[in-house]
Amino acid sequence: MKKHLDYLDDFIKLETEQNLYSFKINNISFWRIIRFKYRIQYLKGANFSNSTKSTTIYPLFISALKSLFQLTILLLKREKNENIFFSFPRLVNFNDSYIDKFTEPVIEFAGINSTIFKRHFGGNNFKERKDINKINIDFIFIFSFVLSFFYAPFIFLKHKKQILIFTKKINDILPANKYFIIHSISNHLIQKYIYTFIFRKLKVKNIIVVNREVYLNQIISAKSCKIKVFELQHGITRTSTPNYTGPYDDKIDPDFFLVFGSFWINDKFGIPINKIINIGWAFKNYIDIYINKNSIISEDSILVLSSPEITNEIISCLVNFSKSDFLFKFKLRLHPQESLSYKQSKLITKLNNIELDDNTLDSSISIMKHKYIIGVNSSVLFESLSYGKIVGVLNTSELPSLSVKEDSELGFEIIESAIQLNLFRNKTSPKIYNQIYYSPFNKTIVNQLLKL
Repeated sequence: MKKHLDYLDDFIKLETEQNLYSFKINNISFWRIIRFKYRIQYLKGANFSNSTKSTTIYPLFISALKSLFQLTILLLKREKNENIFFSFPRLVNFNDSYIDKFTEPVIEFAGINSTIFKRHFGGNNFKERKDINKINIDFIFIFSFVLSFFYAPFIFLKHKKQILIFTKKINDILPANKYFIIHSISNHLIQKYIYTFIFRKLKVKNIIVVNREVYLNQIISAKSCKIKVFELQHGITRTSTPNYTGPYDDKIDPDFFLVFGSFWINDKFGIPINKIINIGWAFKNYIDIYINKNSIISEDSILVLSSPEITNEIISCLVNFSKSDFLFKFKLRLHPQESLSYKQSKLITKLNNIELDDNTLDSSISIMKHKYIIGVNSSVLFESLSYGKIVGVLNTSELPSLSVKEDSELGFEIIESAIQLNLFRNKTSPKIYNQIYYSPFNKTIVNQLLKL
């Protein structure tokens, strides 16, 4: 049976064969802007899911009005805003407060004078930081989306031949919607005009984004203004991914990629290695201050980490584990973009020794409550190692390990079959690789980069 990585590899080859990157508007390869959507669509053949939490119209409308007011005040002030952070559009519940675990710790512990531009979030910010400017950009998002419908016909008339050829090339791989492509081009150009105006008005020198796919339009606008672009690592990968894999484009991709530790300086993030810089893990400073290290740790429960592309296989493993004569209980933690089907939920409900972890709480809180953590390819595995937990990589018939030898050398406990889970009882904590996976945060490097 083909896995999602096989599907992704197939699609990447087809992208090259169809020469999709050659279609350009204003010297920008437009395939990069819509690539992620079509890759996800193709990967659905491997039961890959990438669900996002939707919001209702009313709070989005209110947020857009606030956004217009905030942007107007910001531009009227005529103050320089040298550093703008485009924050991660998913918050975590941390000590009854919703925060962005990638952006806010960097700003706080590096002491950066900055403004945060943020999209509408699903969670409420109960404790907003008072010393940081936070500007909603929902108005730009909605305004450009609506205006794009009126601008789209002009785009089509101007680039008709190119658009039709481009659509046909995509259609040779999977169904492509011509109207979606035209609207996306229109939306991109409008957002580029808006952000170019804002960046020049605010005299911006640096923008720092979390997740380039979410903020591609902002990156392209910044590049056109010769503004330096940084991307903060927001997850981990040791394989090809829908998000990162592909040729580096200096007009679209960030100038520098800032990672948690030296282990992540590799070729898996779609950016040249000489542009990847280890700044450490600022969120660890939050954890050290706010999390109670003396909380009760479960000795008979194993935290199991899943992710959208391996949901079925993880559940298959757990079903097999649950049938064995184990004293352990299994707590399944889903990825924030992951949701179980009705059939999967019903299956888990029937099993007494499997329950779901509350993934609205930050992963660090769950880690602290468990001694044993297992999974396949998740940043939470590496977080767990850096906190001194006993960590296992699943290596079963359902989930062959991605790189067993390297993992063994790095301190993982390799689980080759369900029965070996019993070995956890006699294992001591593996060697901790803080400096490799999650280095101490280095505010000096961050500030030097922003002043370059």
